[in-house]
Amino acid sequence: KTSPNRYECKVEVTEVSYGSCGDGQECTGFNDGRVELGSNSGITCGNNPDGSGECLVNTDLYECLADLNLPGLSPWRVTEAWPPSVKHSNPCHQNGTCVDVNFKSNPPTEDEVVNFINTAKSLGLKPVYEVKNKNSSLYAALQERVPAENLDVVAHATASHFSIYMDDRAKMAACR
Repeated sequence: KTSPNRYECKVEVTEVSYGSCGDGQECTGFNDGRVELGSNSGITCGNNPDGSGECLVNTDLYECLADLNLPGLSPWRVTEAWPPSVKHSNPCHQNGTCVDVNFKSNPPTEDEVVNFINTAKSLGLKPVYEVKNKNSSLYAALQERVPAENLDVVAHATASHFSIYMDDRAKMAACR
């Protein structure tokens, strides 16, 4: 561990391609480094109760996720990284430059979602809170408090969650 929110991780800078990324998607692999999430990274990954599962992310994204792993935020975990387990509309899931995350205790409060969005945006990330149904009271409350670009209805989602995208590379540089 190098600071309160960072862990030493082995980073490889090689091209990796696993072929299929689940549901017939083609994995494009990594060409700018990758980090395996899990107990050694300080970031819980996977839907298994122990947080296990194969979870890789782009190195730059990892640096900002590590900074997002703050004591003031509600505990969260990565629920979908690389390789993706289902087909996604955004190709970032095939190259490890985005992840899906969720709070460890569900459902989150309005304040938890707003705080997470604001903190992620301050790090140069683009968080989008995706809900299955716009008729929920949480969705209605969030529409009043967060920009439309950070809220979406995804009817085929397995549960409400955040999609985290690499957005502002200049801001993200401060994560290192």
